[in-house]
Amino acid sequence: MASIHQINRDLDYMEAVFVKCIENSENSPLIKGLKSDNHSRVSSIFTWQNNLLKFYLENNIDKAIDYGGELIEEVGPLLPSHSQQDLHFSVGTAMSLKCQDLEGAIDLYAKAVESADENDQMMGIIHNNLGITHFFKFVELSQEIQNPANISPEKVQPVIENANLAISNLKKSVKHFERFDLRLSAFNTESVEGQEEVKLIDIETKLFVDEFFNTEISEVMPADFKSYDLMQNAKNQAFLKQAFHNPPVILPI
Repeated sequence: MASIHQINRDLDYMEAVFVKCIENSENSPLIKGLKSDNHSRVSSIFTWQNNLLKFYLENNIDKAIDYGGELIEEVGPLLPSHSQQDLHFSVGTAMSLKCQDLEGAIDLYAKAVESADENDQMMGIIHNNLGITHFFKFVELSQEIQNPANISPEKVQPVIENANLAISNLKKSVKHFERFDLRLSAFNTESVEGQEEVKLIDIETKLFVDEFFNTEISEVMPADFKSYDLMQNAKNQAFLKQAFHNPPVILPI
């Protein structure tokens, strides 16, 4: 029903449908007799609350921030880790899109990272948004010191830190999306028994990833970059087509 009205952009009706679904879930015979802090009850109702939150995230950022904040406070600690991750990520995204309380958004993304599976591609999305939010914070802080009279080490340091964290998280994002650790796992063990033959493209990719996506280096392009010759365009095109399975993920960098 909500999908039909979404096509017609009847947002008020859609919101009412999502709210009604939550009420129905709360009054379900299977749920009604459970205590308010029962984990099964909370998770079941959150399924519908999360639908409403996602609706707000797409259509009303202010409501997404307010409603998401209420959910974090009221049911957040009772949710399973994957639902906590989803909730923190959604509210962090709303705050980042609004450019409201960027520090708060960064904290929520950090909590989403803590509860995420390291091998889950969702980590790539979280690190991407976290990197972009650090970039927003970098811009915000930079604007505060445009007047030379306001420049001081205490004000410059956070600007540099947020620039570095933006680059670092965007690099982590690409590594997760491309699953480089899994694809290049043959290089992480000393045993050759049972390993598949290592291809030249794997070696070239390993060298490139270790250098370009080194999160300890804050520069996007290291000054003495060895694994990629900018002058060899044709060779680079062929290499990138084989090395990157999901090329758009590198665009934010």
